[in-house]
Order: sequence, then C-alpha cells, then structure tokens
Amino acid sequence: MDEHCSIAIRRLSSKADRKLYEAAYRWDVAAPTWYTAQDIVFRPELEEFLSPPRTRADIGIFERGGDLVGLLTTTWHAGGDYEVHLWAKRGASVNILYEGMRQIRESMVRDLGAQRITAWVTKRNRHVIRLCYDLGLRESGFVMIHGTYRNRLIEWQQFVLDRDWMAIEKAA
Repeated sequence: MDEHCSIAIRRLSSKADRKLYEAAYRWDVAAPTWYTAQDIVFRPELEEFLSPPRTRADIGIFERGGDLVGLLTTTWHAGGDYEVHLWAKRGASVNILYEGMRQIRESMVRDLGAQRITAWVTKRNRHVIRLCYDLGLRESGFVMIHGTYRNRLIEWQQFVLDRDWMAIEKAA
C-alpha cells in the first residue's frame, strides 16, 4: 500500500458530526444495485444510525483536505471482541481506506485491548474482501445466508483477526 497517503482519523459524535453521518448515510444512494440490495439487509434507518448504542464507536477516515471518505463503525462485544463495518464513499482511494483502517486496528488492539476483530462481508464485495486480507483478517469458515438479490440468496463471509495472529505476523 502507498505509505505516502495523507489521512486523518477521529472518533465521530452523532450530535456534533450529524452532517458527516448524513453524508455517509447517503453514500449508498449512488452505489450499484447489487450493493444497495445487500446493504438493505443490515442498514439501519437514519435515526437509528444517528443514535448509536453505548457499545458502538464510529471513526471517520478523512483524506487530505478534510473530506470524509470512510466511516468505520466498531461495536464492542464481551471479552474484547469487536465487530466492524465499513461505510465508504464511492470512488474513495483504497490506499486511504486501508491506512485509516490499519491505524484504527492498531489503536483497537493497543488502546482497547481488542482480542478479536470480526467483519461480515458479502461474497460479491471483492474490494472489501481484499481490504480484509490486506489488514490481516482471514476467512473464519462461517457463512451466513441473509437477504436476496434478483431472487438469489446473499452469502456473507465472516472475516476474523485474532490478537494471537497479529503477534505471530509481527514476529515473522
């Protein structure tokens, strides 16, 4: 990945950053039909999106110039387990998204003591699958069938990064 991409990340507040949340929520409007069909499965209504539970933190990924290009929602579960979901602006640089997510991953492990990070990704979303692999997440073998697109079931793959795997990769 390009080590020279200039980004900033910061935790968002649904009250103070409402306009950013609304912009991110509208990113899917311009998405391809297959994406919007699969996104409906888990997409919350806008007001629910703007009222995150206490166990969820939302981190914005900003490119040079201050434009929001990614929003990573992180939900804490018991035992240091976190589930993440990426919202990305269409056409956003994969390098910028990668660097932002890499920094967030490192912070989750270092500052929050994350033991396990999981993400559910549709089998068709090859760009996010590639990001998962580049960030060290691996397929867990669990598959969920949830939702339909053109009368076909939508298949979701679970990707996982365990703290033990990160330690092994750093040692190698």
